[in-house]
Amino acid sequence: MANFTINSLGTTAIKETDNFIKSDTNGALSKISFADLKNEVQKDVKINFVNDNNLIKLTSDYGSISNLYCSKFGPFIAIAFEFIASKQTPGFQDVISTNFSPYGQQSITGYEMSKNTAVNIVFKSKSIQFRNTLAVGEGIAISCVIPAFMDVL
Repeated sequence: MANFTINSLGTTAIKETDNFIKSDTNGALSKISFADLKNEVQKDVKINFVNDNNLIKLTSDYGSISNLYCSKFGPFIAIAFEFIASKQTPGFQDVISTNFSPYGQQSITGYEMSKNTAVNIVFKSKSIQFRNTLAVGEGIAISCVIPAFMDVL
């Protein structure tokens, strides 16, 4: 049996050169660097970024949606877009319709561009609800990752 010393168990940041112990199916131990471990974990993750509405469709009668970026990886959807109100959006109103449904209701905080304040946003089944009133010309920037499923893919 090999002898070894544990110098410190203090918390430190993980570095690319840090090593982890792994074992194969026979129980043989070896080491792997964090950089190699990260590469192995990430190599099968497929993320297709698009800047149009082919992957995610958002529509609204309350304003315009622009700068839409989205990606889907596994059961998660990452979206980023800007919304500018063309008419007043009342609080607790479904403002945007979507072609995806979150796994359960998801709440995030959006950034209101005109007032520099936070806007609470709820992703519901097939819709996005604003919990704050936006006046004409006001807008919000939204960026988030939510667990969801696509209804059209």
